[in-house]
Amino acid sequence: MTFRIDRRTVLKSAAATIALPLLDAMGWAGDAAGNGPVKPPARFVSMNYGVGVPLPPPGHAHRDTWSWFPTQTGRDYVLSEIHRALAPFRDRLTFISGTDHHLARIADGHSCTAQWLTGARPFGKNSISIDSLIADRTAQEVFQPSLVLTGSGSPENTNQPRARTFDARGQAVPAQCDPRKTFELLFGRDAKSIERQRAVLAQEHSVLDLNLSQAKALYAQLGSTDRQNMDQHLEAIRASEKNLIRAESWLDKPRPTVDAKVDAWTSGYGTCKDRVQLERFYANHVETIALAFATDSSRTAQFTLMPESNHGSPSSLLGLMDNHGISHDSGNPDYYKNWGLWAQCMSDQVGLLAKRLSELKEGDGTVLDHTIILFGSQTSDVHWNRNYPTLLVGGEKLGLKHGRHLRYPDGNFGNVLATLLTCYGIDEPRFANADGKIAELFTA
Repeated sequence: MTFRIDRRTVLKSAAATIALPLLDAMGWAGDAAGNGPVKPPARFVSMNYGVGVPLPPPGHAHRDTWSWFPTQTGRDYVLSEIHRALAPFRDRLTFISGTDHHLARIADGHSCTAQWLTGARPFGKNSISIDSLIADRTAQEVFQPSLVLTGSGSPENTNQPRARTFDARGQAVPAQCDPRKTFELLFGRDAKSIERQRAVLAQEHSVLDLNLSQAKALYAQLGSTDRQNMDQHLEAIRASEKNLIRAESWLDKPRPTVDAKVDAWTSGYGTCKDRVQLERFYANHVETIALAFATDSSRTAQFTLMPESNHGSPSSLLGLMDNHGISHDSGNPDYYKNWGLWAQCMSDQVGLLAKRLSELKEGDGTVLDHTIILFGSQTSDVHWNRNYPTLLVGGEKLGLKHGRHLRYPDGNFGNVLATLLTCYGIDEPRFANADGKIAELFTA
């Protein structure tokens, strides 16, 4: 008889949370009866932050040290101090420079955040973001299809300009800034936790029912063109209703058994008192993502490390001025260094996640092998919404080839997103207004 254990099993420790590696006994390596291995699930994480990145001009003393992009292209690129935490993964990285969403160029650097993962035209209705599209394909297989997280000080931020994740209706998906609440959502086992989640779902049901009722009443009064648009809206409502039913069905199922000191967790960077607490805040978010992937409770995450134009940011905890001010402090001789130190803090979180996922063994590889991390920003130098800072990490088992800096002057960032979708078996050649694929991402 072949021994099998649930892939959501997690070891308990009095001092820490220790997720079991994804063992062969969980089903990834086949069995004695000759059944073939089950392919480990594909995961996706997008991580970004606002106000752009430092890009010292040629000849500047800080160009090689504090430039977000490597100054060299091809395989001979050298990481700057900004990406120090990613040095162990140097051959598992791909930098992409020169691309952006051309339709989003009509917006200023503070107003194009909503298009980063969608490619839609600003100032109108948005479209589904890549993380939501990937999550929708496996929504029935996991407890939480997608984790939408933020470093913002407010628990739920649905302000459109700051949102990165959008559903099939083009509506902003609220982001959670408190890692303790995300942890409770995934692993909360007490009755109060479950009832709180049930109450939230009931409220969402009520909103959808009202929306559906109003839409049906309006339908009869519309012309043929408007009816086609309304049909799409109604279909999106039905999809949301299915997701709510799915979420309710998971409420009474056993959760993974984990143990963590959640009482020490900060609820947002606005509550952090020093650098240690700030690093703990980000690390708790990262650890929650890693636990969610390790237990297969979720397979998609979008983490906005810091929203665009958020004055009074935690950069002061690093001994710097607020992050927005840093980007405009060009008269300071340490302008690029100071900006680079803040960018370094952001990149450190990507390095931490890559490290955690690389430690989780899975089949003949690791969770990082089956996870693509998309890291970057929707603006580059001083809120300029061109040449998006873009970095891909991991995902080799999904087909990506790494160890390069690829440059595409005046390139289409939609092509990057559409290419990544193919790694998840999704063929949407026009997603985010793409006009092609980037074959180099799959060639050695």
